[in-house]
Amino acid sequence: GITTNTMANAMTTVRSVGTHRRGSVLDNLPPPPEDFSIARYVLDFGNVVFGATKKRTFKVRNMGWHAVSFDLDKNSLLALGFRVEPDKVVKLPGLPEPESVDFSVAFQSKKGRARLGHISHVVKIQLRPGPAVALVLRANVTMPEVKISEDALDFGVLQAQRSKTLTLMLSNPKEVPAEWEVR
Repeated sequence: GITTNTMANAMTTVRSVGTHRRGSVLDNLPPPPEDFSIARYVLDFGNVVFGATKKRTFKVRNMGWHAVSFDLDKNSLLALGFRVEPDKVVKLPGLPEPESVDFSVAFQSKKGRARLGHISHVVKIQLRPGPAVALVLRANVTMPEVKISEDALDFGVLQAQRSKTLTLMLSNPKEVPAEWEVR
């Protein structure tokens, strides 16, 4: 078993380790890589029809003990078709009474470098004070499409006052609904 004296020595050792300068244990560690982030969150817009705008909202709550600040590079995101509001948070209070901020992100699929296909952009958010957090913005830019099973309908020779029926199939191979009409 542990004697009282040994326990007292152990507690003194723990106290003395706890009183050392905080950085001394970490001084010999290499700095984290530049792309390091403490957490990774995904904001997925799903399928977005080219030329349309889709909006998502989310809430950021500071669950740490210190107030944090951060900002987003609004101009570089806008060049990719993403509009973020707000683009700056200053001293968001944390525990014991954490506060939150509502964010709105709109993806405009006709702006900037939006192209057909999957888009994924990582936004590095540097918390002050604190580590970086990664926000992944995703979308699949697509266009509805209607495919017709036949290029032409050939009714052949018909007698007057007779009818003939041909079958034609319309299909949509895309991820979004296609609207169509016969005129």
